[in-house]
Amino acid sequence: MEINQMLKRQEHFFQSQKTKDYEFRKKALLRLEYAIKKHEKEIEHALYKDLGKSCFESYMTEIGMVKSELSYIKKNLKRWMKPEQVKTPLAQFPSKSFKIKEPLGKVLIIAPWNYPILLSLQPLIGAIAAGNCSVLKPSEHAPHCANLLKKMIGEVFPSHYVAVINGGVEISEKLLEQSFDHIFYTGGEQVGKIVMEKASKHLTPVTLELGGKSPCIVEESADIKLAAKRIVFGKFLNSGQTCVAPDYILVDKKAESELIFYLKYWINKMIGKHPLSNKDYPSMINTRHYQRIMDLMKHEKIVEGGYGDMRLKKIAPTILVNVKEKSNVMQEEIFEPLGMSDTAFWLPKEKQSRLAKAYETVCDENGNRSMKLYTGDNLAVRNDMAEPPAYEAGGAGLTSTLDDYMKFARMLRQNGTWGDRQILKPETVHYMRNGQLLPKQQQDMDKWLGLEGYSYGNLMRVCRNPSQAVMLTREGEYGWDGWLGMYFANFPKEDMTILMGMQKKDAGTFPLTRKLRNAVISEYLG
Repeated sequence: MEINQMLKRQEHFFQSQKTKDYEFRKKALLRLEYAIKKHEKEIEHALYKDLGKSCFESYMTEIGMVKSELSYIKKNLKRWMKPEQVKTPLAQFPSKSFKIKEPLGKVLIIAPWNYPILLSLQPLIGAIAAGNCSVLKPSEHAPHCANLLKKMIGEVFPSHYVAVINGGVEISEKLLEQSFDHIFYTGGEQVGKIVMEKASKHLTPVTLELGGKSPCIVEESADIKLAAKRIVFGKFLNSGQTCVAPDYILVDKKAESELIFYLKYWINKMIGKHPLSNKDYPSMINTRHYQRIMDLMKHEKIVEGGYGDMRLKKIAPTILVNVKEKSNVMQEEIFEPLGMSDTAFWLPKEKQSRLAKAYETVCDENGNRSMKLYTGDNLAVRNDMAEPPAYEAGGAGLTSTLDDYMKFARMLRQNGTWGDRQILKPETVHYMRNGQLLPKQQQDMDKWLGLEGYSYGNLMRVCRNPSQAVMLTREGEYGWDGWLGMYFANFPKEDMTILMGMQKKDAGTFPLTRKLRNAVISEYLG
């Protein structure tokens, strides 16, 4: 059903006044409670599939809390709905004054991935209890929970009353273009800003439950063992994927060593000496988030943990010490950044030693080929990147690392998103990875040796016809070649990136490049 049509039906149903009735609301809550009890084992399974949660943690942090919310609201709903008498101004004597609570209408709930059941159903319970119609958009990053929610809700509620709509960023954008009477969003700050901006166009009130950097303060006079126990429990529940989890500790210098000792003690006590093999220890939501957290720890002093297993998507409980206020791990919300900290249009003196040298192929008068150090400049960009350019061109002149470049490639594969953050609009990504040439331009492109079967998007070569290509590829592959040796290709349907760094000028057209990518494609794509 089209979103517009579904919302019109919800508006019509709300205007019928049926949702305002106490008995209607109570029965709706009972139906939801029935659905949760009926599918409890499926909920546990879905949470394990998406986040690796044990049955105990699933019940403690999600199922049990939802049940508790339902019980509390059922117990108090009738009292909350009663008109509340208030003082009547003398000018209105002898009348009486009351506060009467009215439902808003159509409510949009956008839920996060870190507690995909709890933070979907808790706001929904509130919306139902308040007499509203609702649209729930679960997180696409927890697909098993999202699909189960759609099934559960669909069994007990018609879509003109409560609807679940699954999908990625594009669905969220379509929903936010609609006129709702309230929006409830849980997630990162950057997306929260987008939600508020979209809501403002319709003057829609919003509730934003966002993340932050939550501190703990431990003084010398504290019970250090007890403080450490509470911090470890709060931090490593759900593998740290909790918006209100402690992020950093401000500790009295005199108590620092004791606190570290007991933090290690409780990590070992609660999670074990081998946390990655602990089946009850949850995983990261996906490999992208795994890699992002690992990257944040790269240049920090680690006194516990710091290792992980990408295959399992698990990172050992980690303690960092002497972290500087300006470091990435302190400045970035754990749920957010792209974090290309080693990418720039020039390199300061302290980074010059890390810049790889580039070579070029030259021929002598006898036709003999050899390699020599390349020291030229191109497109007004200096090869040594030693000073800021007069103009930071979007299409040339960046220096980067393989790690940083891979973050960029993954962001494009995710349709412009990184975590909960929208880095590029989906429309922009579409123009980048789809051919945009006019017929006459495409005719010229077809004559380009080595790129048969390709077109160009916005600064990207795009494969249109793999059968015409001179190298192994797939339809929709896109990427570009760097001037001094970087080569990048994304395969969106296969969810794969080929990224190569070679110390050779114009390496993209080099036969070895084609041979290397052919070997990778043969191995992984067949």
